[in-house]
Amino acid sequence: MVHPKPRKPYKQGQPIEFQDIGFLSVARDSYRFYFNVPIEKCVWGYGWRYVRGEHPFLNFFEQAESLDEFYHSYQPQNTLDALTLGFDTRPWNSLELPWHYSIIFEPDVKERKKNKNQHLGPLRPDKLNREKSRLTTVLDSIQSEGYQPEKYGYPDPYICGYFLLKDNDFLFYIEGGKHRATALVELGYTSLPVVSLPDAYFISHETLSGLAGAAYEEADLPIVRTIFESYFDGRLREGRRQLLAEWMRRARGSSVVVF
Repeated sequence: MVHPKPRKPYKQGQPIEFQDIGFLSVARDSYRFYFNVPIEKCVWGYGWRYVRGEHPFLNFFEQAESLDEFYHSYQPQNTLDALTLGFDTRPWNSLELPWHYSIIFEPDVKERKKNKNQHLGPLRPDKLNREKSRLTTVLDSIQSEGYQPEKYGYPDPYICGYFLLKDNDFLFYIEGGKHRATALVELGYTSLPVVSLPDAYFISHETLSGLAGAAYEEADLPIVRTIFESYFDGRLREGRRQLLAEWMRRARGSSVVVF
């Protein structure tokens, strides 16, 4: 296997701030660097933060059965439903994020009937067990050998994703490397070493306006903005915490052995 040349840490490994995103997006040599994003700014799927008590994968390490509860209970019908926790019932017909746009049309690969979307349930028992095994294996590997991103393959082995920008705030949406990201947080990392996808550095309200009429209908832009804003909404974040706490409570109850 050909291993890519290791990247250098941006800002000597110090966590990035909002203003760094602009520099990284235009610097011609940004591809030579990885950058550290604080874990509270890292997000997966439909709004789950990489913080203890806010991510189903992290809860798995505390109580394995909690992941069963997540995939059993969290079965939204579409992206709007998923991100607003069912509070917004306007019609939307996809489980994909609306800004995941391709010039050549491709079917929605995250349809639940195809059982390919690890962001929500239901998940077949064999795939659930594989997910648990993957989480445990990656954690054990990093714990015993240290984190060596170069071992994860060509062309770019780093945890990767893109930025969501709103006003002077930002999040980093993790698209690839979710198991590694979870393991690093479980092992005590307070920031994650990541790189940006080459074809999508950041998404903002301006990006959403530009995609209207191409990725979705102009009339759908208000719903798309709601989907985007839901990642930053503090009340929805608290709602996700409460859901995870409830699924953890059920998991602990189901794991009690009665003699």
